[in-house]
Amino acid sequence: MAGRTAPLAWGTIAFVCLWFVMYVLGFAFVSTKKLSRPDRSLYSVFISIAAVAMWMMWAMVWMSQLNPVLYPEGPPHVVEGNHRVL
Repeated sequence: MAGRTAPLAWGTIAFVCLWFVMYVLGFAFVSTKKLSRPDRSLYSVFISIAAVAMWMMWAMVWMSQLNPVLYPEGPPHVVEGNHRVL
């Protein structure tokens, strides 16, 4: 994974790992009776939707910074010798 999109791939792997950990914790709560069986499917749907939504938000922000459409504009600079005059 080299190049400009390597951080996107690593971030995706991190979000998949985060989703997996939360998914496993949900099943651990079911086995300890802190989460009822009917709520298990609801929990898995919530965790999956939350992980996808967080990943999409992170990916959109990261990609918008990769190739910015708008650049900061400042006053025009005039170069005289080795000094920049504003």
